[in-house]
Amino acid sequence: MLENLGEELTDDPYVTARHGIKLQEVDVAMQILRHLGRLLVSPDPQAAIAEIGMAELRRRLTRTKL
Repeated sequence: MLENLGEELTDDPYVTARHGIKLQEVDVAMQILRHLGRLLVSPDPQAAIAEIGMAELRRRLTRTKL
């Protein structure tokens, strides 16, 4: 649902020009939800965490410091 909403909003040049930064934040939130969804169904959560490309999310999931 969020992906469809994001696509519709970014298809409108006025919305994109006016709310570009917020749309990017929505995109990041969708990426995080995708990663968490994969993690929840993974038979190997540690491997799933290792595959996450978002360093900050990976750090939080492993509870490690910078």
